[in-house]
Amino acid sequence: MKKTLFLIALVAVFFNHAWAQNNTIAGTWHGAVNVGIQLRIDFHISNEAGLLKATMDSPDQKAYGIEVDEINLKADTLKLKINRIGFTYSGIYSEDKQIIEGKFSQGGLVKELNLSRNESKEVAEKHFPQEPLPPFAYHSEAVSFTNSKDKVNLSGTFSRPQKEGKYPVVVLISGSGPQDRDENISGHKPFLVIADYLTKQGFAVLRFDDRGFGKSTGSFANSSLYNFAGDVVAGIDYLKTRTDVDAKKIILIGHSEGGYIAPMIASKSKDIALIVLLAGPGVKGVEVLQTQNRQILEANNIGKERIDAELQTIKESAEVLASSKDSLAKAMELKPIFERHWTKVSEVEKTAFPSEDAFVRSRIRVWLSPWFSAFVNFDPKPYLEKVKCPVLAMNGTKDIQVYYKENLEALKNALDKGGNKRCTFAAMEGLNHLFQTANKGTVDEYSTLEETFSPKALQLLGDWLKQEIIR
Repeated sequence: MKKTLFLIALVAVFFNHAWAQNNTIAGTWHGAVNVGIQLRIDFHISNEAGLLKATMDSPDQKAYGIEVDEINLKADTLKLKINRIGFTYSGIYSEDKQIIEGKFSQGGLVKELNLSRNESKEVAEKHFPQEPLPPFAYHSEAVSFTNSKDKVNLSGTFSRPQKEGKYPVVVLISGSGPQDRDENISGHKPFLVIADYLTKQGFAVLRFDDRGFGKSTGSFANSSLYNFAGDVVAGIDYLKTRTDVDAKKIILIGHSEGGYIAPMIASKSKDIALIVLLAGPGVKGVEVLQTQNRQILEANNIGKERIDAELQTIKESAEVLASSKDSLAKAMELKPIFERHWTKVSEVEKTAFPSEDAFVRSRIRVWLSPWFSAFVNFDPKPYLEKVKCPVLAMNGTKDIQVYYKENLEALKNALDKGGNKRCTFAAMEGLNHLFQTANKGTVDEYSTLEETFSPKALQLLGDWLKQEIIR
């Protein structure tokens, strides 16, 4: 999962309220934050009849107009909150009203973020060596289709070999967090690289912007992985209407959380010929979350006591979410859990919140959000046991977001239990969560690597698909 401890997992829609005491802060504020990569962050603050409002942009992630839930200006201190991702910002407003010096907090991460009225030019779009640039040596077109059940219009790109004919078709399914059709992460575009490679290998490929992101409509924040699965099904239905697609050879490739969605669909549909799980989890969401938090916090040199507290909070909170109680009852049970957790949080982390109550309310909102609650409770095993088509599961040995050993083992056990004999499992030596050849495997390393997607992983993927599709 692309970890929400970092700004990579920004979402698109929020609600906002706060009283303002000073309107001189209105305007656009620019900054850049180092989360292993340097990301520009812009805040647009307005004052409407004494009520401050704000939106946030992350230009380097192509995320714009993200509404701030709470904005509070008291004397020279500005505080901002985006509840869905647990983001808070606290800064001191300079006397000349031109600079705000402060820090943002997200999960256990606290980083400096200073803002200025002058636009930051520190981050420019970079094209990594594997990224293909037009003109392409194959047919590529913009397409759109509709999830009629949720009334969402999805926009994407369809590619196929230049020569007309009926082609086996791949649908690329992104991981957690709002992603564009190229699954742009840390400046890399792995889905663009995969689509380019597979199209040249003789496959058609559909990739699309997640709902509420890019050119797709709908609300990402109010959706769960079940809604996202519906979007993929809508894409499959669209592909079956095309004359250049072989409807008997539809392939799903899911990355990270997309590795949950592909088996969900394949377990219920005879339309799916093959599925590929790239860093796909084989264990429950809460287990992914615990292992992921432990490895990421360890990689950031966080102490054992703090890590143990985080894992215990995850365990207790997940148990609350697993109950059949309504949201209000769950919120009441989560409250004392996060109140206890507050006593384990470092003083540096506490500075990002105006009070203990604000911290507790922020955590409750995140845990009760549609995506998070569905993810924590999700168990892939019942779906995997019903998958009868061939499966390729690939996990990198340096992936600290979806740990390869426990997940490959769980995937194999579930598929074996279901009697699926046409499965291939690959522990890709030295590759991280994005399938880059890595040194550490940490999130902050992604943007420092020139490789977008390992050539050996691409070759295994292409060779396996061609071998299975002609059987």
